Amino acid sequence: MKKLIANFLFFITLTSIYQSNADIIYVNKSASGNNNGTSWADAYTDFQKALSVLTISDSVWVAAGTYYPQTTSSGNNAPSDPRTKVFMLHTKQGQIFGGFSGTETEFSQRDIKANKTILSGNIGDLNSETDNVYTVLYIFNSEVVVDGFTIQEGYATETSSQSHDKKAGAGIYCRNLNNGQSVLIKNCTIKDNIARSDAGICGYIKGGTFNLFLINNRITNNLGRWAPSFAMMVEEGQLNTMMINCLIDNNKVDNINTEDGVGIPGGRFITLQANTSINAKVINSTFTENNILNTPSSSENISVLAIQEKGSSTNRVSFHNCIIHNNDIGTAPRSIGNHSATYKPDSVWVFNTLSEDSMDITSDYVQVSNPKFGNPLFSADYELLENSPAINAGDTTGIAQYLPSVDLKGETRILDDIIDLGCFEFKETFGVNEWEINTLELYPNPAKTHINIRNHEIEGGRIYIYNQLGKMVCNQPFTNKLINLNTLKSGLYFIRIKSKQGMFISKFVKE
Repeated sequence: MKKLIANFLFFITLTSIYQSNADIIYVNKSASGNNNGTSWADAYTDFQKALSVLTISDSVWVAAGTYYPQTTSSGNNAPSDPRTKVFMLHTKQGQIFGGFSGTETEFSQRDIKANKTILSGNIGDLNSETDNVYTVLYIFNSEVVVDGFTIQEGYATETSSQSHDKKAGAGIYCRNLNNGQSVLIKNCTIKDNIARSDAGICGYIKGGTFNLFLINNRITNNLGRWAPSFAMMVEEGQLNTMMINCLIDNNKVDNINTEDGVGIPGGRFITLQANTSINAKVINSTFTENNILNTPSSSENISVLAIQEKGSSTNRVSFHNCIIHNNDIGTAPRSIGNHSATYKPDSVWVFNTLSEDSMDITSDYVQVSNPKFGNPLFSADYELLENSPAINAGDTTGIAQYLPSVDLKGETRILDDIIDLGCFEFKETFGVNEWEINTLELYPNPAKTHINIRNHEIEGGRIYIYNQLGKMVCNQPFTNKLINLNTLKSGLYFIRIKSKQGMFISKFVKE
């Protein structure tokens, strides 16, 4: 596990170095210039052209829009089977970012939510998925960052006798045959993909050591016979993987072609041969409304997640601060299973995780510490509602060094000094009408750079500042009655202090 920590921290640091020193390759499907990628005006209109020239010193910036694969992995734009077209990264290094409007001069100007950048496999009849590409994004023996994309509508449903990459990984197929590469998939939505197995993401390792990190992603509405959301699979070698602040929801198991659906809608980690290994951490991720639509032939197949270990292999997986709730698998709740006695792992660790069962059905290999039960009280978007038992229920012991500064929504990850469970941190919002009572003495008001609090009875506690839309913009311990306002824009703000002396509220204007 120490090696996993070192690999993760080194790679995350390396990505920031790439970003700050990178040469930029521009992609914009609407560009009308020289089509050479040197500026927004002269951007490539074909995303694959940028991938083809990518080097370790490059970052690709992609403007909003929907991009479709135009060629096969070998560059053929008129193959006999159009479904073999794919966005291909073969032995590449660099960074690939979506979420731009097409005018930015600084990376900090990127807005992923406003500038949706879609990689779509729907190259044929838009109303039929059967002519879609097998895989949308194929990452082969590469060390890359993929950040800020929606990856959708791959269709890999070939039967068991066909090539693995035509029946798995319809959204992202990540394959490694060498040693030491790392892939980071971040701020992506992987949705609406269909495959015989592992439709959303398939990490398939056949040799060497490979590091695959998933941070702040949503994997949703994928369909497959096996594990429609994701799979981490090792046939030879070792996989180090982390899944942090991810939402895995509404993925479905059903019959595919002539084969019956099997199970595991929430995802799986599987070692396929002896002398292989997986080291995995799943941190602050939410698994909800993942369903089995058919009736599996064996109850052994029925669980939300599976940890599968064959023979003398090693499959070490730990879950931290997760939520596994409201998944319909057609039987009594079973959060974690192993598919069959043939694939039974030695041990799985589950820390501070809320689930629908005590996991004692598999207690001979699942070690549970500080379990949580009950309804997490989700909003329609799976955020936590007030009074949720998941609020302030987590623990960062042993995982603090991995946590991003923001949650899946882009909000501060830890508030009130204690992390919440799942992929979203609960944030209170308040309406303007709730702030009519003025119990804090503030001066000067309006203020420019600082504001003072005159109330002498306040000791300790926390201070919260909200903008006029009710969004929290400050959350910190209350240790100083002189409050710095330099990070705030001009406007009306509301302030709340919670201390052992009670609640204090008021409002002020920042000039």
